Amino acid sequence: MDRIRIVGADAVTWVRTRPAELAAADIAFLDAPYRDDTVEQALDALGSAPPPLVVCEHHRARRLPEAPGGLRRSREAHYGTTQLTFYKRQAAGPQAQPVGDTTR
Repeated sequence: MDRIRIVGADAVTWVRTRPAELAAADIAFLDAPYRDDTVEQALDALGSAPPPLVVCEHHRARRLPEAPGGLRRSREAHYGTTQLTFYKRQAAGPQAQPVGDTTR
């Protein structure tokens, strides 16, 4: 069975007070007022443990950051004056790679 939860709330406050719910989510869709900085504040509030995919709807003239918190911009789509910016969760960090031949 498919699950979805739609929350109509102040995005920044909700994100800051519901880390467990965000950790369990697969996707977060942020639809802040077009000419408002709320979307950037919400991206920052997601911190280091965001859902795997975050989609932000905003005015096309607003340029969102490349890599806020634990996210990295992966795609943008334009529809008239509306823009969707897609972010994917970044890996925890680079894993150490062996240098040279360590079998000798």
